[in-house]
Amino acid sequence: MAAYEKREVGLEERHKHANSKAEKLKRSLQEDENCCNDALCSIQENTAKTKSEKRKVDQYEEELQWEEKALEGIRDNKTEVFRDRIEQKQKELQPWKMKVDEKQAEVDVKTSKCDMLVKTAEALEQASTEAHEVLAKVKSIQTVKIGELENLKNRELSLQRVQDLTIHVNQHCAQASSTRQRVEEANASQTASASANEVSDSLMRLRDSGRVSGLHGQLRSLGTIPDEYDMAITTVCGSLNDMVADTAQQGQACIEYLREQNIGCVGFLVLEEIDKTDGMRPIQTPEDVPRLFDLVEPKEPQFAHVFYEALRDTLVAQDLAQANRIAFSACRWRVVTLAGELIDSSGTMSGSGPKPRGGGIGSKLAADVVPPDVLQKYEQDSKVAAVQLTVAMEELRAAEAELEAVGESGPQINLEIEKANLDIQDARKCVIEAKKRVHNLRTPSKPDAGDLSHITSLEHEIATAQNKLEGLWSLSGMIEEAIKAIEREILDIGGSWLLAQKSKVDGLKLHIDTANGEIVTPPQGR
Repeated sequence: MAAYEKREVGLEERHKHANSKAEKLKRSLQEDENCCNDALCSIQENTAKTKSEKRKVDQYEEELQWEEKALEGIRDNKTEVFRDRIEQKQKELQPWKMKVDEKQAEVDVKTSKCDMLVKTAEALEQASTEAHEVLAKVKSIQTVKIGELENLKNRELSLQRVQDLTIHVNQHCAQASSTRQRVEEANASQTASASANEVSDSLMRLRDSGRVSGLHGQLRSLGTIPDEYDMAITTVCGSLNDMVADTAQQGQACIEYLREQNIGCVGFLVLEEIDKTDGMRPIQTPEDVPRLFDLVEPKEPQFAHVFYEALRDTLVAQDLAQANRIAFSACRWRVVTLAGELIDSSGTMSGSGPKPRGGGIGSKLAADVVPPDVLQKYEQDSKVAAVQLTVAMEELRAAEAELEAVGESGPQINLEIEKANLDIQDARKCVIEAKKRVHNLRTPSKPDAGDLSHITSLEHEIATAQNKLEGLWSLSGMIEEAIKAIEREILDIGGSWLLAQKSKVDGLKLHIDTANGEIVTPPQGR
């Protein structure tokens, strides 16, 4: 059953994980679908916008051609001399510009290589840091889960302790009840013994002292009969108070003792003198009434002969009418009723007075008289058992209060333990994966000596190239400044007309650049 519950818990947890994963996948799919729809909308919008911008570019370029021709016409009329000077300066600038571009390209390449190495190292360092953080986090989760599991196990131990204490209390309760009952029976035995026949008590004490053997007690104490037949057997059997001995010699010794002590007298039934033939075998009775002897349960088989000797084939009838029918049938019977009315085989009747006798023999064997020292030990054992029961019950109440404070039942604790074990297993897997990640990133997370040397070399080369580039910029800048000065002279000669035309050309170029920018780099999708 425990294995089945454990498997069921495991399947439930897996089902939960699968459902959670499915929900995440559904959300991811929905997000992807939304992104796809947004991308399609963006493509449509950008396509339309690209077409529109291309139309604008075509229009601007067409206008630009006309405006540039107009600008050239203005310049041709007034600035031909200056244009020759500009062309000469531009020819002088061209080699320097090529050198600047080459050196700039060299700087850009070296800078790109250096940046790539640095970024790679930084990315690895960042990944290593994140891996360590993830490892610390999953270790913390694992520690928390282990603590929760220990707490649950302690609760389980508390529950088990309550169960054990309950069994312990039941055992002590049974023991206390048993010892108390034993004390009560011993007290009852002593009380009964005190009120019993003095002669019988004296003889039994004589037997217990070892001065005489083979004495078994009164016949009434050597067997039992159902309570409903007590009145009948008490009426029929006058030997119930007689003592039973093994031999006549033992009986004679008891009689001598009674005479010497002047205690009294009593009759004896001697086992060795009783006929042990098969007269005790079952017989057929009128109206199937029971034979009184068959209703007696002797304490030991040997006493059955004594009871048969005392009762013979006396039958038991329900009432006097039935007793008369049986007693005076074709075969004469000795019959007694449940009320103690006796019809002898001779036809005489007795026991019909107003107060029939009873109590001659009980449905249970009389207990042996318990000596005072044994009774004292029984009482001490009963007290000890009662104290142990009290202590056990206090411990049980304390454990139950502790468990009640937790407020969880056994099955619920077991379920939570199974869940905690699954969580710990997941946490262990995460820790293992995080450790692998940290180990894999440990070596490449730092640049090696070759990379460091390469970075240093590149930085030095970049600095050198940058210095040369600045020198080239300085030389080319002087030529460019001369060209700008000539252009200012041209503008001064051309006047406002040239400025306006040049502004118009520059504006069209700006519009074309803006439109081309929109075409090349469209806005990001939603």
